Amino acid sequence: MGEKVFKVRRYAPDYPGLATWRADVNGDGIVDTSDIVIVAEAFGSTPGDSNWNLATDLVEDALIDILDLHFVAKRFGKTA
Repeated sequence: MGEKVFKVRRYAPDYPGLATWRADVNGDGIVDTSDIVIVAEAFGSTPGDSNWNLATDLVEDALIDILDLHFVAKRFGKTA
C-alpha cells in the first residue's frame, strides 16, 4: 500500500482574520510596507531559489508572484 501525502492549507478563506494574520509576513502586528517589501524580495522565486521565502507564498502555488503581492496589498493597514 502506498504512502499517503496530506497537504495542510495555511490559508482558510472562511476565516478572514487568519488571512490578515498571514499577510503580516514579518509578524509585527500590522500589514504594511514592510510586509510588501519582504514579498517583493522573494518575487519570482520558487522553492530552491536563493531568495525563496515560504512565508511569502501566500497563495500556496510554489511561486512568489503578483498574486502574493495582491494578498498583502488587499489587507494593507489591517492589524493582525
